[in-house]
Amino acid sequence: MQLPNKNKCLMVLLMLAFGSINSFAENVENFRTPAKLYAGAYTVKIHLKKDLTEYDVPVWIKPDQAESTLDASLLKDLGYTDKELSFQDVKISGQSIDHKKFKNQKTEWAFVPDFAKACCYGVLGRDILEDFQIRFDPNSPAHMEWNRVTNTEKRQSYESKFVNELKKLFSLQQANDVPYLLNLSKKELTYEGKTQPPKQSLFSFFFVPPERVIKVMGVLPKDSASAKKVGFNSGLVISHINSENVSGLDRWVIEKYLRGEKGSTIKLISQKGKEFSFDFNSREFQAVSAEKK
Repeated sequence: MQLPNKNKCLMVLLMLAFGSINSFAENVENFRTPAKLYAGAYTVKIHLKKDLTEYDVPVWIKPDQAESTLDASLLKDLGYTDKELSFQDVKISGQSIDHKKFKNQKTEWAFVPDFAKACCYGVLGRDILEDFQIRFDPNSPAHMEWNRVTNTEKRQSYESKFVNELKKLFSLQQANDVPYLLNLSKKELTYEGKTQPPKQSLFSFFFVPPERVIKVMGVLPKDSASAKKVGFNSGLVISHINSENVSGLDRWVIEKYLRGEKGSTIKLISQKGKEFSFDFNSREFQAVSAEKK
């Protein structure tokens, strides 16, 4: 009599375990690469349903913005022609949400390059994000976990200090390697580890469309003399770092290279074919090869 009971218990445990795994999987969303390529901004796809048509729309996550918005002019590309941005069903990470109407607003909320517009059709603001506790994990594979919370107070007021912290964390310039939890209903931002200010990058840069190469803005003062000797100056356009095409590298990966966190030396190839190396121990630049013919 005991053996069947044990088997029955085992089956129940297995069902619960697999049920938990499936439930967890439905609440996990991978970061989409278009935003990753620029910096620490995050994007997800939301599922919209209108009449007999369904849309999977990529949107920015921006908790420092109060209202969730969509860009009607961009939605036309998907065949959506209604002036009112109202939907019968809205889902995020497989979960239905109550929010059915969106404000019509352009999504260029930051200095996003023109060629990044194809990334996102809108913004998820606090009016939706307040209903979830979200865990952001930047470690590979970068992902976020959504867990619904009971939020009795909609559209809460937030101190400017907290909103500014969110604005910085979810900007196009901020890079973060530590997982963290965001619970807007409790006004809590909790890091799962110690965050440390990063070392200074060897040089500052910005992305240049349409190839998405990087243009040097300025070298660290302590390294500028060595850079000048070999012709590594402001305005130089870099296409490869350590044989990797920069067009496919996340901004924070590039920053790691430039801080010496991915090796004691770095090789940089200009768009015109000049190759340079930099040793983070000796703090010396060298010109490695001549310009391509």
